[in-house]
Amino acid sequence: MRHGKKLAKLARPTDQRLAMLKSLTRELIIHKPIMTTLKRAQAAQFLAEKIIALARRGGLAAQKLALRILPDKTLIKNIFKEFPKIYQNRSSGFTRVVRCGRRLGDAAQRVILELVEKGES
Repeated sequence: MRHGKKLAKLARPTDQRLAMLKSLTRELIIHKPIMTTLKRAQAAQFLAEKIIALARRGGLAAQKLALRILPDKTLIKNIFKEFPKIYQNRSSGFTRVVRCGRRLGDAAQRVILELVEKGES
């Protein structure tokens, strides 16, 4: 049974998988839309939502928890400074997955993972 198993294994060892997800999350926050496969986007979406929820909560304890997920101090400081203003009226759903067709080589479902802006719903 898979009770409580939120993240897919993505056919990678644990250290490589975590590094990939941290990298995808970092690129999403810095560059906004990123193109990847559906399963990778869903796993990175989970981490991004968690970090933005911590930023909305604010405080030093939330910053330390966010640093455990994404160990980049300058990026976390910027997130905690900017994102609470952007997402003050939104309790969840900070990211969106838009499907864009299949990849030619292996027919994997490609998607665009992006941050939802303030005025959109």
